[in-house]
Amino acid sequence: MKNLFFVLLLMTAFSFNSDAQNLDYWLYNSSTTATWNFAMDDAGPTPPVYELGMTPSSLTTGTLSPLFTLPLEWKAADDNGCYVTGVIPSAPANGSALTTCGTTVYYKIQQAGPFLYQMKFDFP
Repeated sequence: MKNLFFVLLLMTAFSFNSDAQNLDYWLYNSSTTATWNFAMDDAGPTPPVYELGMTPSSLTTGTLSPLFTLPLEWKAADDNGCYVTGVIPSAPANGSALTTCGTTVYYKIQQAGPFLYQMKFDFP
């Protein structure tokens, strides 16, 4: 029983330090008129993710895996010429970034469990 407990404890410790992570994301375009394009790239070998043509009042979801690692660089632009860029260095993080047109993009990223991060963006 002691050996089983030790193995379980060791596996839990490794899971919190592993680079093999997934990122589930939710991108909400709360604008009623603008269409947004979004790109993100993490520090790992995973290729960049592009979510293009997010229509007004829409929700786009996806998963970046299997080797997601922070920091995460992101960029967004709408069809009116407004754009914004940012870097999320670690989790948990809540923040906002001002677009070139003066509107605000809000984001939140957190670790939801071993091997899993969750990220939410809200575009104006």
